[in-house]
Amino acid sequence: MLVAACCTSRIERSQFDKVVAETLGPGFERETVITPEIDHPVGFPQADYLKIGWYRKRA
Repeated sequence: MLVAACCTSRIERSQFDKVVAETLGPGFERETVITPEIDHPVGFPQADYLKIGWYRKRA
């Protein structure tokens, strides 16, 4: 299990996902994405700064 996180609005979520997937390679698959909580509404692009993904090594 590996957790990847990013805490900047300068990297969009799609770019974060792509970089993590390319870095880990085909031996890992994303298991969970943690999205912003209800008390942290994302009403503009800069508010979507915290990105977290859980990845699992394929057996």
